[in-house]
Amino acid sequence: MNVGKAWPVSHPKLGEFGDTSKRRILLLALCSRYSYIRGTAMKLRFLPILLMLFLLIGPLSSQLRYDYTKRYDTLGVGAVRMVYDQTGSLYYRGTAQWNRVPGSDRTIVFDHGLYLVGTIGGEVHGKLNHWDSPYVPGPIVNGAPVYRGADSLRFRPYVLTNRFPPAANRDYAAWPADLGAPVDSLGRPRVFGDETVWMVYNASAVSRIDRALHLDTTKSVFPVEIRHSAYGFRNSPQYFLSFLSDVVLLEWELINKGTEVIDSLYIGFWTDIDFNNADNNLPGVDTTLQLGYCWTADSVYTDRVHPMAVGYTLLFGPQVPDGSGTADVQEAELPGMRNLPVTSFLAIDDDSYADSSDRGPPKSLGTAWNVAGGLRQRGGPVIDPTTGLPTRFPYAGDPVTRTGWIHAPNTTSGGAGFILFTGPVTMRPGDGQWLMVALIPALSVDNKAAVTQLRYKARLLQELSVRELRGSGFDWTGASQQPEPVPVYHDLRSCYPNPFNPVTRIPYDIALESDVRLEIYNTLGQKVRSLVDARMPAGSYTAVFDAAGLPSGVYHAVLKVNYLVFHTRMVLLK
Repeated sequence: MNVGKAWPVSHPKLGEFGDTSKRRILLLALCSRYSYIRGTAMKLRFLPILLMLFLLIGPLSSQLRYDYTKRYDTLGVGAVRMVYDQTGSLYYRGTAQWNRVPGSDRTIVFDHGLYLVGTIGGEVHGKLNHWDSPYVPGPIVNGAPVYRGADSLRFRPYVLTNRFPPAANRDYAAWPADLGAPVDSLGRPRVFGDETVWMVYNASAVSRIDRALHLDTTKSVFPVEIRHSAYGFRNSPQYFLSFLSDVVLLEWELINKGTEVIDSLYIGFWTDIDFNNADNNLPGVDTTLQLGYCWTADSVYTDRVHPMAVGYTLLFGPQVPDGSGTADVQEAELPGMRNLPVTSFLAIDDDSYADSSDRGPPKSLGTAWNVAGGLRQRGGPVIDPTTGLPTRFPYAGDPVTRTGWIHAPNTTSGGAGFILFTGPVTMRPGDGQWLMVALIPALSVDNKAAVTQLRYKARLLQELSVRELRGSGFDWTGASQQPEPVPVYHDLRSCYPNPFNPVTRIPYDIALESDVRLEIYNTLGQKVRSLVDARMPAGSYTAVFDAAGLPSGVYHAVLKVNYLVFHTRMVLLK
């Protein structure tokens, strides 16, 4: 099995760094330990100690200062709440919270973001994401980032919601369409889902995390501009829309704004997942669903929270040439291309492990390159202990059936998570790439059921198109050329008349093209009629049920749409 070409890894000795870099390493070590502490109930006891140590290494603050003024905004329309800064990070203003979790601590994700690693002129370049974004706000103009301190209000997160009329949105008038923010066919600001956070940032400057990791500053930059959207959906008593309210959809558009070819670019999605007991956030991957996740070995719920599983699924990967294929690129189809799947997976037990340990995140460009290509951090294949064969996907076993390679319990800490990599792709000057990922939390009465529910949600999302995932946007009341309304969720409505004799009508809604069956059952559970059995486009429909020849009594109409089932009760009186 070809698992990629290794890149030599070297590590400077501590004495080679100088005093300032020693302090940087000390700070990273402290942060690593705190990442464990924050996963326990005793974390507050350690804060005074950390503050004292930060004061003792005072000169460090001038070296690791912010390069820009932080600006924040919130995605909170659905069940998952996120506070974003303008470079796609959640780190400094809280975490991703899921309001369906009992208790006061509803954290499911501590932070997440993009990894980039590829070659320019034969040299590895990279942006490594470690609890502080390596990116800087704003676009790239004429090959250089244009951010200045005075731009902090311009290059910030922007929020649109369709809970209010378009002009009532505070960011509507300032919507930065000139920077690439999404607009509709008439050039009007466009909201994805029911609420969208949008921002633009870039990889073309040296960040403080680059300096903290002591990366070669000539190689910790990419001439890549990143346009990022995160969006969610309101809650609803209807299952289909309630399911979407638990999901956050993430899109990135990457553009090579430089003058050189970026070759063999791997795009990684890193996350630090936090829920339940930090020692039992166990990474795993399901390659059939393009799903990375953390699950718990705790089989039943504790007094704090039910067992959970939290994951991210790659819905649409970057695009590569394929003469017989067709790629989804936003809402268009691109012939002669295909979307790449997840191509490698790195499980992270904690951030405190040394570089090249295979248990922590990459902390150098060499190890990042190796794991992106499916190798161990020092190079060489990853061997699945259950088969003895090389693999790009450690921990791809099944926690539900306890088969294959699954993570051992009680072996992770507060920094546990993973990186999903996809690639390689080539980006010539002016080329773009686009990808979409979904955050999915699941909660159930035991750990196996939580993983099963997570997979079920991922499977539902994989069946939706980009247009269906993005939703209908604003209600432009009175606007010209309004399209016909399309249902926002699947639904089986009450029949009319009811009671009836002998004919009634059964209205139902299909939110997206689906396999549909509408059947009638008696009280014994016996099917007495099949009214619909077809693949149907989105729309509102009415089926006619003629009960001539059937005895009086109670009947049930059952609508089956893909994996969803709805039913309504009706009474035949003769």
